Amino acid sequence: MTLDQQYENRKGVTPIYDNLRDVLDKLLSELGPTYIVLDALDECKETDRLIHFLSTLQNRTTSPLHLLFTSQSRTDFTAAFKGLPHILLEPATTREDIIRFVDSELRSTKLKHWKHHISKITATVVEKSNGMFRLAACLLIELSRRKFDQSPDTILAKLPGDLFAIYGRFLERFEVDDFHHIGRVLRWILFSARPVTLLELEDVPAFDFHPHEHVFDRTKRGDYANMACELLEGLVTLDRVPFTESFEELSTVDSMESSEELSTLDSTESGEGLSTVDRPDSETPPLMDNETKGPSLVVTLAHASVADYLVPCIHEAVQSTGATIYVSATTGRYFLAPQCAYWRAEAPSLSR
Repeated sequence: MTLDQQYENRKGVTPIYDNLRDVLDKLLSELGPTYIVLDALDECKETDRLIHFLSTLQNRTTSPLHLLFTSQSRTDFTAAFKGLPHILLEPATTREDIIRFVDSELRSTKLKHWKHHISKITATVVEKSNGMFRLAACLLIELSRRKFDQSPDTILAKLPGDLFAIYGRFLERFEVDDFHHIGRVLRWILFSARPVTLLELEDVPAFDFHPHEHVFDRTKRGDYANMACELLEGLVTLDRVPFTESFEELSTVDSMESSEELSTLDSTESGEGLSTVDRPDSETPPLMDNETKGPSLVVTLAHASVADYLVPCIHEAVQSTGATIYVSATTGRYFLAPQCAYWRAEAPSLSR
């Protein structure tokens, strides 16, 4: 089946991974000698799958195959491809490309209040990004949020010069009252076994993982996930993904455990204070549009480096507070098990 036929059969929705791989295998067998160029591997969120795909691609065809890929330096890629020839690009090599990128972004409405300072912004972002497109993009996000509470020169001078510093800047701007909820959203996304849907994030405020009670209070659910994603621009991103069979399996609770067990949290599993979850037995967890089986909006980290920044913060908090990991078997199976284990930790950079 051709790629066009795959899209037609799925009514324009992106085909699933296995189908796309089959199409590629067929193309490689028909094209003969082939050159494949992949840009920015570091922006792929499924690193393990990507490495496996690239490592096995040569064995999937008898035709001569040439691969060229680019990436920021990452430990996973360095270890996986250490035997391959590589060229290290110095910052000066990408300077002109970043200048064009910054110039294009400065024409957006989000940055219109900086229109009289374009040359200064370009020079500053190019210098501080030091050849990193990711950092350049984050610096522009930070500038889009800044009004002129200080002089433009002061604002530009105080822009961070590395990714972790700009990530910290993104989090510092939250009020104390908001920080608790934002931290919980990030932990759900960070420790998820698969991408979390936008609808699932509506459940975040409804869970209260208190040391002595684990409660789901449906009255605390709210239509705020979109707003949280907007506030976390630069750290998370929204993507529309197709419905897949594996996704369906994660969204359907085993029918043998879906009645009484799912409606009441068993107090013998986690001590005292557990509450009843008031959900109809026929209602499946809110993972997607179960009627249309259409594409879902999922929320993921914007870049692999975001996880590199957040994980040490969580681990440090776990070690310093003696925090534990706990998921009630019943609660976890229904709400969290397909997604993540919740780390009950108050990280300095995630909670206040």
